[in-house]
Amino acid sequence: MAATGNGATVGYGSSTVIGSVTSISGVGGTRESIDVSNLATTGGREFIPSDLVDYGELSIEGHWNGTAAPIGAAVETVTITIGTTAGSMAWAGSAFCTSWETTAPMDDIVGYSMTLKCTGTWTLSST
Repeated sequence: MAATGNGATVGYGSSTVIGSVTSISGVGGTRESIDVSNLATTGGREFIPSDLVDYGELSIEGHWNGTAAPIGAAVETVTITIGTTAGSMAWAGSAFCTSWETTAPMDDIVGYSMTLKCTGTWTLSST
């Protein structure tokens, strides 16, 4: 059964809390394939999986509370917790901020968007 994103949270190390979160995307990763085909290969190319995973980037948006942006911060421990119908899952690892942008529309809430680059190993576990 499908679940909504309501109740999802972002824990961002020791950096100042930057506001509420309205959207989280990018939880996942990619793994390269290595072509091991050679002149004796017949029928189709052969591949093996790379030893390393690129956990990509996280995109986070929300309502900014006016505190300092984490764009200059060091690598932090990040935990994304998402509830599902089966319980909560936590996606955790290290990341650093690679982009930060605020929006200040007339007669509306000041917002922010930031991108975090994942580094090292990330884990998915039930909470």
